[in-house]
Amino acid sequence: MNDLKVQASRELKEILQGIPEGRLFIEPSLAVVIEEVTPGKEVKSFIVGHPEALTPKDVVPKAKEKQKGGKVTRSEHQWSSYIYLVRPTLRSMNTLACHIHSSKDRLLAAERARMGPRAGNIEPPTLDYHVIFVPRDTLFAQEVLIEHGVMDHLTMHSLHIGFLAYDEDLLSLGNPESLRECTLYDDETSLFHMVLGLLKIQHLYGVIPILKGKGTRAGRIIENLVRETKASTELQDSAIPPQVAELIVIDRKCDYVSPLLTQITYEGLLDEVFGIENNKMAVSNSIIEQKGRPATDMINYRLSTFQLYDQFRDLLFSDLGEVIQAKGRSVQEGYDKRNEVETIQEVKTYMGEFKGFRELHASLQVHLSLATAVRGLTSSLPFKERIDIEHMTLAGNEVDLALVEDMIASLQPLENVLRIISLICVTRGGIKPKRYAQLRLMIEQAYGYESLFTLTNLERVGLVTSGNKSHFDRVRKTFDLGPDAPDPSAPKTPAYVFGGYYPLSVKIAELMSATTDMKALEDRHLKAVPGGPSIMRQQAPAADDTIKMKIVLFVGGVCTAEVAALRILGQLTNTEFLVASTHVTNGFRLVKSFFQDLDQPMDKPVHK
Repeated sequence: MNDLKVQASRELKEILQGIPEGRLFIEPSLAVVIEEVTPGKEVKSFIVGHPEALTPKDVVPKAKEKQKGGKVTRSEHQWSSYIYLVRPTLRSMNTLACHIHSSKDRLLAAERARMGPRAGNIEPPTLDYHVIFVPRDTLFAQEVLIEHGVMDHLTMHSLHIGFLAYDEDLLSLGNPESLRECTLYDDETSLFHMVLGLLKIQHLYGVIPILKGKGTRAGRIIENLVRETKASTELQDSAIPPQVAELIVIDRKCDYVSPLLTQITYEGLLDEVFGIENNKMAVSNSIIEQKGRPATDMINYRLSTFQLYDQFRDLLFSDLGEVIQAKGRSVQEGYDKRNEVETIQEVKTYMGEFKGFRELHASLQVHLSLATAVRGLTSSLPFKERIDIEHMTLAGNEVDLALVEDMIASLQPLENVLRIISLICVTRGGIKPKRYAQLRLMIEQAYGYESLFTLTNLERVGLVTSGNKSHFDRVRKTFDLGPDAPDPSAPKTPAYVFGGYYPLSVKIAELMSATTDMKALEDRHLKAVPGGPSIMRQQAPAADDTIKMKIVLFVGGVCTAEVAALRILGQLTNTEFLVASTHVTNGFRLVKSFFQDLDQPMDKPVHK
């Protein structure tokens, strides 16, 4: 799937080549995606200065000071255009319009200062404004820009990035705002962006013959994909044999529980502690202790470069120590072989192996350092209390809300508090109105009135509710999700990643993958989950019967634990599951996506 990134990089470079040198502003949520498509060093060759984050105000970078002829002079960057990389969302359009107005005001003020008393009624210097929409502009975005009075100044471009490979079995659109847009504002633009990404996959790897889905938004994606595929002459005439047997689409609304739970795999806890973004993780050098770097440095590591990471990442953290110890003994045995060499040939052979032992030793040391940092979290009292609450909710037991009150009283991060409250509501059918009113008041007193706007957002999307009618117990029993006590002697199942609880989303994918009779499956199992089923077929060239790849597409984010569960399921069923999603999430980021930014409301223009 690396072809997707190569194609997107080529398109971006072609656009930038056609624009006069200018300053580049990137919407913050796109920064990681653009860095993955085309590294900053390559982008710099097409622009003036460095890429900058798009904010409402145009701030000129500080000019560099140069020593020249004994005098300090300042070299000003000169540019003839402004280039913006944005998604066509309301927030981005508001910020974009504000930035354009700000740049014009700043240029006008600078021109008046330059001309002094002769200024009069002057016009600001003319600059070109280029907007690169990812993946393309929309009528809604154009209307917002017209309302702000900036549309006439813009030259618009489209950059169809689509899905990018974040790992060998993980594709992402890199759009963390998707769930918020779809659920809170009924803005389903990101759904069409997913369809465009799937079309791109079909152009490269053949038409996908079978499409299945569960959930309202999953059905819309499938319908739009079929319509767009039929409308594409190139796809209709394509002779590329399908390399993907099925597409299985799952709406995040079908299963909020899995991402809200604490991930207890090695990779999941690294995500909880350090935050993994685009398969990269920023770690303080005081932890890994890279030579030649200060301990205070934050260093970005691509996880795939860590030796043994692919063997460790899906292990429960509680099992990691034993595996590392076994690898350590293997390294020590390798070192001990030096006592057995006698001939020159044996010495040469050993020295060739010695380098590998040293690299393995260094890698184990890195994982030990990371595991030690993670253990600082897992051994803390707040973490243990959170795990206890999660176990109670999954087992169907009544949760003692005094534990939640203690979290609020001790001023634990609001994201952690709301994550637990959301999990309780989703699994237990809500919190009794009187108790919820008390919790709401405590949250307001502890975290300020701003927190009430976030609570309201969570209520609107159904993550926080008042009541006591739970449907989760019926779902848990219908799908046999557990939680069950792990059996070390039994083969691993997807329930392993949550210590005995089988993720609902993965169970749905398993059942849908094993059948073509979606109606019967709906009657037996799926009707217990919100949203209807979908199945459609597309005309495609004859496929090889040995194709094992199936794409499981999550609408609204996927967590690393679900990816790990699908890897295990793939091994059990001899199927190659390729996971795709709008973004990679966890409980912290899921709740955080609904926080309300009072400095920049979504429903009002930014610029006055």
